[in-house]
Amino acid sequence: MGDEKGAKETSNEAAKLNELQNYKKDGHALKFFAYASIMEATDSFSSNNKLGQGGFGHVYMGKLHDGKEVAIKRLSRSSRQGVTEFTNELTLISELQHRNLVQLLGCCIEGEERILIYEFMPNKSLDFFLFG
Repeated sequence: MGDEKGAKETSNEAAKLNELQNYKKDGHALKFFAYASIMEATDSFSSNNKLGQGGFGHVYMGKLHDGKEVAIKRLSRSSRQGVTEFTNELTLISELQHRNLVQLLGCCIEGEERILIYEFMPNKSLDFFLFG
């Protein structure tokens, strides 16, 4: 019976990933990045590129192949966030896109990795300006 439950959860996660890959907002498909390109962009998540951390994971500065600087949020494995929660978060963030908010550029899902890629904003974080 346990194997049936595990197979059902795996099938459900695969369906959610497929749904996520086909998700479109205002005619723009969500961009998926290869894990290898994220590793290269962050120099294998080097501590030299770490911008900060929070309850959901660490944020790193990275540079994509085209030279664009990005902020890469690597969600913590200990957060126990599954594909369903990740899909919901991406959908919500996509719905909240606004010119005055940092833009979500895409994501990376590989194995247990859940990564969000945002445009890089060089002038510190909002909490710095709000709370000093």
